[in-house]
Amino acid sequence: MRASILLVAAFVAVAAALPMQSHPTCRPPKNEWANGELVLSPRPHEYLNVEDLPDSFTWGNVNGVNYLSERRNQHGPESYCGSCWDVATTNAVSDRIAILRKNAYPPVVLSAQVVLNCGYGGSCGGGSASGVYEALNKYGLPDETCQAYAGDIAQACKDVNICETCGSSGCTAISNFTMYYVSEYGTVRGADKMKAEIFARGPISCGIDATAALEAYTGGVFSEFSVLPIINHEISVVGWGTNGSTSYWIVRNSWGSFYGEDGFFRIKMGGDNLAIETDCSWGVPTLTKPSTAAPKVAAPVPVPAPAAKTPAELGLYHDLSRPGVRIDRTASRQMNIVSPQPFEFLSVGDLPASFDWSNVNNTNYLPSPRNQHIPQYCGSCWAHATTSALSARYFIANNAQGIPFNLSPQILINCVTANQTQGCNGGDPLAAYAWIAVNGIHDDTGTWYEAKNLPCTDYYKCHTCEPSGKCNAVPNCLNFGVAQFGEIVGEAAMKAEIFARGPVAVTIAVTTDLINYTGGVFHDTTGAIGDDHSVMLTGWGVDNSGTPYWTIVNSWGTYWGETGAARIVRGVNNLGIESQGAQWATPRL
Repeated sequence: MRASILLVAAFVAVAAALPMQSHPTCRPPKNEWANGELVLSPRPHEYLNVEDLPDSFTWGNVNGVNYLSERRNQHGPESYCGSCWDVATTNAVSDRIAILRKNAYPPVVLSAQVVLNCGYGGSCGGGSASGVYEALNKYGLPDETCQAYAGDIAQACKDVNICETCGSSGCTAISNFTMYYVSEYGTVRGADKMKAEIFARGPISCGIDATAALEAYTGGVFSEFSVLPIINHEISVVGWGTNGSTSYWIVRNSWGSFYGEDGFFRIKMGGDNLAIETDCSWGVPTLTKPSTAAPKVAAPVPVPAPAAKTPAELGLYHDLSRPGVRIDRTASRQMNIVSPQPFEFLSVGDLPASFDWSNVNNTNYLPSPRNQHIPQYCGSCWAHATTSALSARYFIANNAQGIPFNLSPQILINCVTANQTQGCNGGDPLAAYAWIAVNGIHDDTGTWYEAKNLPCTDYYKCHTCEPSGKCNAVPNCLNFGVAQFGEIVGEAAMKAEIFARGPVAVTIAVTTDLINYTGGVFHDTTGAIGDDHSVMLTGWGVDNSGTPYWTIVNSWGTYWGETGAARIVRGVNNLGIESQGAQWATPRL
């Protein structure tokens, strides 16, 4: 009897020491590999001495350069999704791709939605990071401009749900997109081995016991004692540091930038850390298809190929009957200019022959590319060009420090109405900046791009969803503003503005040849000038034949043009690029 009482008392004591959990399980306590680890080269802990590693290190700042991909929020857009295993892993591999590519433009953010669509390791009900790494080795993944995150709105694993673009009449599978792979993968456990792996090859994905206290975290070095932590969540560990005598891990979560320390948390190293050091995974990215990848299955019966149609003939990228820019040029358009503009103090002779914010002293200042036409067609170029240019200017103002982000074009679609702006039916880029100047804007971890007109409410400005299925507005979203904004025309003024302060949004005409563009310096011969489309203008240059050009970044996905960008002949007002207006805004810091 006494033994029974002691046993019950011990059980109660242990139960009392267990952390209180409110987070549902979105990954199993242990990752299992279907066919074992795939290790082809020495692992870092086998050749690095942990004593030689620095006391502090993060891929968010390596000699002043950030290699981390943007923060994300798994819990939306309209319902809760337990995809931590997916988002944490694709983020970690995206970081490693940036390291592999030496942070070259464009930044690659792997599509977490393709993982859900194809069931590569799980679903919104939970899954395993191992399944993502195995799929990356066997099948590969595209970037997010092929398939945007939609959470539990998962589709069948077919071509159109792996990479698509949408026109006015529906969505079409894309074939000329880039796949990214991993050549090997495996497990790492223990602080010393984790540090070696992170230092040598990049961030890793790890399991953790997400307790109620961790969910309530707002800052500082977190620690929580647990007799028996049970892993139920996946995060990515991007580095480590010290705070006095306490060493800690630097961790990126997938609960939005409004969680913790701008989407991150720090947790004690070596104990009282909810099992974060017990089950981590890694993958080595490659830009070429590994020999272990699954071969393409040939059609059993030869079928004559239909005559190839151009994107314009297929109705892709741009509906010529539905301009994405709506500007009433007879109306008075609001501007707020309170300081001298660069063209007033910089002359053309002061500027270099070539300049682009995608590569300034080997540093890229541009955000990841976007696709305005998924999951359905939406004439929101005006919202994408303005938010992309302003996002870049924030990164420039911060000297490329911190984590890059994309401001939310969806908020502008929902809320801007000035000067004939009509959301997915087109809008005025200058009206977008005027709205931000008054209201501010959040990044897209609280307002996912859904390519449709939604109400302009607090909920649709920033929200997240709970395990119960209930979604709520978030009051503490990061808010970004505009200090001043205006519009300029002409090559000299545009070059001065870009060089001094950053990219601008610019209005151009769209022709069938531009829709079908695949590379080189584009030169329209039709004389088209009009308010059709808005793009981000990032710089200029001269090609090998001596032809001057502008560099634009479009919002039609990385499979269009030159990885989502194009060069347009400069100095002759091609497509109206130098006469229809370049809209600029400065960050409110």
